[in-house]
Amino acid sequence: MLKKYTKQLINIIKSAPFLILSFKRHYKLYKVLNFYRKNSLIKFRTYGIYLFTYLSKHLSSKEKLLILTYHYEFIKKYFKNVYLEKLFNEGLVCWDEGNCTASFMISLMASHSLEFEGSLTLVFIVNNSQIFNLNFSFAPGEIFGYKDHKTIIFISGLKGVKNQCAKIGLVHRSYLELSPRIILMKVLESISTCLGIDIIIAINTNNQVSSGKQEVIENFYKTYDNFWECLLGERLAQGYYIFKCPLPEKSIHLIKHRYKKRTIARRRKLKDIYEKSSLCFSLHILNPVSLDILP
Repeated sequence: MLKKYTKQLINIIKSAPFLILSFKRHYKLYKVLNFYRKNSLIKFRTYGIYLFTYLSKHLSSKEKLLILTYHYEFIKKYFKNVYLEKLFNEGLVCWDEGNCTASFMISLMASHSLEFEGSLTLVFIVNNSQIFNLNFSFAPGEIFGYKDHKTIIFISGLKGVKNQCAKIGLVHRSYLELSPRIILMKVLESISTCLGIDIIIAINTNNQVSSGKQEVIENFYKTYDNFWECLLGERLAQGYYIFKCPLPEKSIHLIKHRYKKRTIARRRKLKDIYEKSSLCFSLHILNPVSLDILP
């Protein structure tokens, strides 16, 4: 514990010149976060989280500060106040289905103590137990080289919950072998489209803040890089992966004949999840993109 706090103190001392030279940016963050602090929606640590491990190893303190400020400005602007408070206190249901033996739900909620991996979390819940989390923040596109896109979604974490293999398997069996990760991405796509955002950037293994030892990196590669490549993500120079909404799909003509029927059925199911999620999420925000023009 002492080692942890000593390291944090060293980071603050090293950041002193940056804190002084960027006073205006810090003051803007302070003003933005005051609303959340006064309403007991965040802890004091959020004010300085960008000085430590946050979002990506590739981002500078300045870039992390800009993203943190932008994210909290964005959600205050687009979420209805009653749902903004619910987002931080209990979460917003974005999709749910069930039958007599199992219930499946994806909720959007503030990350709180796990904010270092993204300020918001999409949580996949099966029978009242969390099984998978997708962490992300809203960020200005220019930080990632997309000046023409004012807002992008930056995925900075994607992890299963320990000891939930049985319930993860239940998702596979119930949804035509679709994994929780794929369903989470479909719900995130619906959120992105409702907000008029058409760029999603995803973290890679080397930049993921929790990756470290070689054996861990090998497992992370399967979770991140390999998964993004399977979803046809385009790799960027910084190592990140970019997706444009609607998310790309392999042409059905390139699917082997024996897999076509299953692929079509899975895509229909994902479309159903997308439509239900879009309808549900649009109720939580101000001025959602018209559902009539959603893909």
